[in-house]
Amino acid sequence: MNNALYLGAAQGIILVIALFFSRANRKANRILALFVLLLSFSCLFEAIESASFYKCFPILIRIRWGNTLLFGPLIFLYVRALINHRFPIVLHFIPFFTAKLALIPFYMLSAEEKVLSLNSGNTSSTVSDDWYSTYFFPVISLFSFLQILFYLWQISKDLKKYDEQLFRWFSNVENIHLNWLKHSVWALFVVTIVSFFYFLGELLLSSSIRHMGAYGGFTLVLLIYAISYKAISQPDILSLFQNEKKTSDTPKHINDQVTDSLGKAEETEASTKTESLLSRNLKNLMEREKLYLNEKLSGNEMAETLGISRHQLSEVLNNELETNFYNFINHYRVEACKQKMANPKFAHYTLLALALECGFNSKTTFNTVFKKETGMTPRQFKKTLQQ
Repeated sequence: MNNALYLGAAQGIILVIALFFSRANRKANRILALFVLLLSFSCLFEAIESASFYKCFPILIRIRWGNTLLFGPLIFLYVRALINHRFPIVLHFIPFFTAKLALIPFYMLSAEEKVLSLNSGNTSSTVSDDWYSTYFFPVISLFSFLQILFYLWQISKDLKKYDEQLFRWFSNVENIHLNWLKHSVWALFVVTIVSFFYFLGELLLSSSIRHMGAYGGFTLVLLIYAISYKAISQPDILSLFQNEKKTSDTPKHINDQVTDSLGKAEETEASTKTESLLSRNLKNLMEREKLYLNEKLSGNEMAETLGISRHQLSEVLNNELETNFYNFINHYRVEACKQKMANPKFAHYTLLALALECGFNSKTTFNTVFKKETGMTPRQFKKTLQQ
C-alpha cells in the first residue's frame, strides 16, 4: 500500500502542474489543482506516517487534522468556476479556518508534549490532547463527511441547471456536456458514504478495520485523479458560451429577408399573434435555408437570423412549439437523415456519413437523438426501408 501511496503522490504532483498550466477553463483547473495538491500531500503523509517519523518532525503532528474540511468546498468551487457561476470564496472556508484556530493551542505545545500525543488510545499527560483526540477529531471528521455530502448535492443541482441551459441554446452539446462530471459526483457520493461507515467502524471498533479506511481513501484519490485527467481535456466552456454571444455568421440577406416578413408584428412581441407569426417564420426558415445543417448552430445565431431577441426565441420554442432549441433543431436533422436514407442517391453513404451530412457532429449523439425521435436506432430504421 505504501508504494501505491508514494506513486499516487508523485502522480498528483504531475497532475497539479498540468492543471495549473492548462489554458482551457483556467480558473476552474487551478482550483482543482489545489485540491489535487492537497490529496498528494495526504498520500505522502499517509505513506510516511509513523511514530518514528513524527518524533523526528514533531511540528507535523496532527498537521492534517481539519484538512478534509477543504475537500467539499474545493470540488464545489471547481464546478462553479467550470460552469461560470459567481461565488463567494472565503465563506466556504470558514469551517476549515475555524478548525485550524481550534488546533492552535495544540500546535503551540512543546515538541516533547506533542510526542506524548503519539501514545496509543486517548491517554496523554496533557488535558488538551485528551480533548482533541476524544472530542475534536471525531466531531470534525463527522462534520467533514456531512459537509462533503452537502456540497455534492449542491453540485448535482448546479449540473442539472447547466444541462437545461445547454439544451436551451445549443444544437450540439457533445463537447460541452458534463455527463462525465455528473457520473463522477455520484461516484464521489458512494465513496463518501462508504468511507463514513469505515470511519464509524474505526471509531467504535478501534483499529480492527482501519486498513479498510485506507483503501477507501486511496479510492477517493484515484477518483479525483481520474476527474483531473478528464478536466485537462475538457474544452473551454467559458469561451464556447462567449462565442455563442458573438455576432452570427449567418448571411445578412437571410436576416433581412426574415426581418421584413415580420413587419409590425415585432412591436407586439408579447402577444399570442406575434408568437404564432414568429413560429411560422422559424419553421419556414428551417425548411427553406436548412440552417440545421450547421453543426455549430446556436440559439443566439438563430435569434439574430430571425431578427428577434433570445428571450423571444425561447418564448416561441417553449410556449408555442413546446420544445427547446436542442430538440427543435435535431428534429429537423433526423427528418433530413430519414429522407436521405430513403433516397437511392445516398445508398452508398454510411450512417455516420449521413449523420454528419445532416448536421450531427458525433455518432453517439446521432444514435441517441434518432432513437428518441423514431423509437428505432438508425440501423433498424434503415432495415425497415429495405423490406
